[in-house]
Amino acid sequence: MGLYSNQGSGYPIQSFPELEKLNGMTSTAAQIDAAAANATSGTLAAAGSDLDGATLLTYGITTVTGADGSKGVRLNTTPYTEQKVYNSGTANLLLYPNTAAKQIGTLAAGLPVTVLPGDGIIITL
Repeated sequence: MGLYSNQGSGYPIQSFPELEKLNGMTSTAAQIDAAAANATSGTLAAAGSDLDGATLLTYGITTVTGADGSKGVRLNTTPYTEQKVYNSGTANLLLYPNTAAKQIGTLAAGLPVTVLPGDGIIITL
């Protein structure tokens, strides 16, 4: 998995015309479907205090509310190839992998990465 954080200034969003071509080649239907899913956006509330209780992400681009330093969200690998998460709260947000067997970056399997208040992160799945 790739890991990117753009400290405090949000994150870049893929423009819709780019869905037609990826890497300069005509895209397959599956690539276009994945890119379209990655471009969906919405707002979810953080929940739980562990991976099982964390809110499952259901958008490619998600603004998360309600972070309090112990609540979190969980990655969703279907149908996404990447997920962008923005912490709109005033406390740290915990971002968990989709299962306890997966890891984010170099963290141990099942452990969350912390997203600072007002910060965003892009995870390539």
